[in-house]
Amino acid sequence: FRHILYVSMIGQLFNNITPFSSGGQPMQAVYLVRNGLSFGAATSALLSKFILYQTALTVYSTVVLLLQYRYLVATISGFGPFILLGYLVSVAVMVGLVFICFFQRFTRWVVRGGVSVLARLHILKHPQRSLDRAEQELDSFHESFRMLRGHKGMMAEVVMLSCLQLTVYFLIPYFICLAFGLFSVSPWQAISAQSIVLMFSSFIPLPGAMGGAELGFYSLFCTFIPETFLNMAILIWRLITFYLPIFAGLLLCLFTRANRSDDALPDFVA
Repeated sequence: FRHILYVSMIGQLFNNITPFSSGGQPMQAVYLVRNGLSFGAATSALLSKFILYQTALTVYSTVVLLLQYRYLVATISGFGPFILLGYLVSVAVMVGLVFICFFQRFTRWVVRGGVSVLARLHILKHPQRSLDRAEQELDSFHESFRMLRGHKGMMAEVVMLSCLQLTVYFLIPYFICLAFGLFSVSPWQAISAQSIVLMFSSFIPLPGAMGGAELGFYSLFCTFIPETFLNMAILIWRLITFYLPIFAGLLLCLFTRANRSDDALPDFVA
């Protein structure tokens, strides 16, 4: 459990300090490999988690939009296109994962065509090396999906835990409202608004969606948080969801580096 906690916090740290949350999984893989796991096992575990988390996020977002989209659009004028764009980004990632999982030949054809086009545009200096690397990643992805299909109970458990994780995350603004004495705010209001903020900020190419996340929070929560509390609510929310994971991740990275000799993974994990 200790090692997996480290892996999770390292992912949180590097997701929050890199654009599009792109740095978390590579650094998690580095940590796992350095502590005894094979590269294939590490990437398969991380890819499996990503597939199931994205599935949970897409289902969650779909339910929220079906129940709350009209209310949100009517309440916040001009915000509908941004909400839809964020949702479409999430769906596009999910569709891409489905294509990679179920249509292997088509995916390889697309990858080879993409590499060929980039090589002709002189964007890739070593197209064959890039193609070999891409196909190696696809093989790893397909192997992960093959293993997932053999553990349907585990898949359902991880999806449910991911939904629970998202629910806890989405409820943070609700408890901030309670701390300010705003008891009229319902948990469902906070969950709906926070999930929309996540969708809205998902396509902002800055670490932690900086600027966009705050704008989305302000635009959505101003409908039920008074102006006198709103700025402080945003500050507390970002301290909890953005700066705290960075701080905790840094502390854990320093701690694991100082105790590298004691960090070997247990034999049964390897």
